[in-house]
Amino acid sequence: MKKYSWDGKKGFGVFEESGQWRIAHHVYEETVNGMAAAGTWGIHRDSDEVFVLIRGSAALAVKGAEEDGRMSVFQLEKKQIYMVEAGEPHILILKEDTEVLVIENRNMDNSVKFAAQPEEKEKIETFMKGDIVA
Repeated sequence: MKKYSWDGKKGFGVFEESGQWRIAHHVYEETVNGMAAAGTWGIHRDSDEVFVLIRGSAALAVKGAEEDGRMSVFQLEKKQIYMVEAGEPHILILKEDTEVLVIENRNMDNSVKFAAQPEEKEKIETFMKGDIVA
């Protein structure tokens, strides 16, 4: 049996790589997963990505696959599993004192990032200023 600790973790890191998968964490760090990082969409072309809120407050912005590319922002709730599908643009935003478990492919080389439009970032900022409490 292996045991992993969240103690001292910040930003993104990997707990364990096993076979084709890895178990990782996002722990609040402003420039990695706070509002300062909310201006960049990520797309993992070959992997779904799973998020589980462990502690704190977090939101997930996703862009639909529809032609209009509409964006939605969701509050993560504890004990819920959120899966972003391969190819789906997304931004994970954490508030202070937040921990999120991540499960994804071990090899994430086929991933891309691109800038969010100013109105998208503004929508995320407005959402995060609200009272999201998980």
